[in-house]
Amino acid sequence: MMDRKKFLKNMLRKHLSKIQDDPKVKKMLTPKEAENGLELIIERMVERITKKESELGRELAFRELRELIMETLDEFYPRITYII
Repeated sequence: MMDRKKFLKNMLRKHLSKIQDDPKVKKMLTPKEAENGLELIIERMVERITKKESELGRELAFRELRELIMETLDEFYPRITYII
């Protein structure tokens, strides 16, 4: 399970770190705030994904993974125009 968590964190960080380069984010947050926020979101996503996978007894399909990612983003900022 730990390897899966590490894989998910790396995959999500690679994909979501692009957000920090967006001009809107740079205007609103310091680099440290953006990094801390990204880490918080990634941790929550990994938590939700691993919990769901544990319940199902299998790895999630891409569609299921994307759905959990979007639900997590909605928890932090509903109806946002996502940069990703």
